[in-house]
Amino acid sequence: TEPRNAKGIMYEESGRLNEVVSSISVDMPIEEVVDTIINDVEAYTADEEQDDDITLVAVRVS
Repeated sequence: TEPRNAKGIMYEESGRLNEVVSSISVDMPIEEVVDTIINDVEAYTADEEQDDDITLVAVRVS
């Protein structure tokens, strides 16, 4: 289940994921990348109850 805000709009549909990913530096430690995205999802959903847990897999290709 996708995280939704109070209006029922899914996080990915809102365009925020693309905005956050675009703002991340290629030099940012992978742990910080994960934290940045998770924190933004939590801010987006605010106090809305989530139906599922949040899973994020990050891979750095070099």
